[in-house]
Parts: sequence; structure tokens; C-alpha cells
Amino acid sequence: METKNIKTIIKDSIPSLVESLEQLKNNVNLQTLGEPIIIKNKKELEAFKHEDSKLNHLQNKCNIIYLIKVENKNNYSNIVEEFFKFKNKKEFNTCREKNGNNWVNCNEKYLYVGSCKENIKSRLMQHFGFKSKSTYALHLNEWWDFERFGGIEIIINEVLYLNNDALQVCEDILWDYYKPILGKQGKK
Repeated sequence: METKNIKTIIKDSIPSLVESLEQLKNNVNLQTLGEPIIIKNKKELEAFKHEDSKLNHLQNKCNIIYLIKVENKNNYSNIVEEFFKFKNKKEFNTCREKNGNNWVNCNEKYLYVGSCKENIKSRLMQHFGFKSKSTYALHLNEWWDFERFGGIEIIINEVLYLNNDALQVCEDILWDYYKPILGKQGKK
């Protein structure tokens, strides 16, 4: 009986998924929001904690896809090592790591691909490490070593005219294409 319910749930979900894919195919419209945010050192990162007005242009934006790029792309194994040192302390909830901890196919230029349905300013502050420890995020202020890994660049795009399912599909497509060092594909 349980199998039948699962089969029905999946079958009933397919029209919504097809509708999201059709909407995506016919209406995908991305708008880059301003210049990329470039953070070259710890001082610049910490400046966001006290002066988050640099992100005010993002205040009311929703349906966002963002890419976090790494300046020094030859350091991904060190980045992964440092991330796990931080993660294993279990003081913060961190973003999920790749399926099966497999970094063989990752793109060294991209640290993370994410989406946010609302309040991207708050989401970035979580990734920077200036919000709750219990939020699943990168918490970069706690472990990112700018001298070893270089700076980061954040590219923010608003996805116009899409529902939440289509936004997730967009994120998954970009995650698969860019193959970031951290994070996992699929709904969080």
C-alpha cells in the first residue's frame, strides 16, 4: 500500500515539473544585479558585518541565483581540507558537501552555486558568517583564509518570471554546469 502512495505522489507531481520546465524553456530571463561583489581580504569581509549597506541594492530582490567564485583556482584541495576542519568542529551548521565527497570533477573556479527565493542580502550575510550558527551556510568569516585561497567574487542574478520549482531547476542546471567545490545539487 505504501508503494502505491509513493507512485501516486510521483505521478501527480510530474505535471507541475513539466509546467516548470516549459516555463523555464519559454520564459527564462536573467538580470545581473549590479557589479560582482569582490572581497579580497578578511577586513573587507568583516566590513559587511558593520556596513551591510553595500548590499542595500539587493534588499527587496527575490528569485536569485548566485555564484561564489574563487580568485585563486589552484587551491581547491586546500579549500576542501580547511572547510572540513571547520565543519568537523560542529560549532556551526555548514553547507552540505558534494555527494560522496567526490571532488574529482569539481570546477576549481567556483566555490558555491545557490539560490534564494527572498532576501538575498540576509542569505549573503549568512554565507559571510554574520548570522546564526544554526543556519546552513558557508560561514566564510570563520574559516576562509584569504592569504592562502585568495579573494572571492559573488555574481548575483535575479531570475524573472519563474515559480519556485523553476528556480530550483535553474540552480540545478547551473550547479551541474559549474560543478562548484562545495554544496550539493538539488533542493536543500
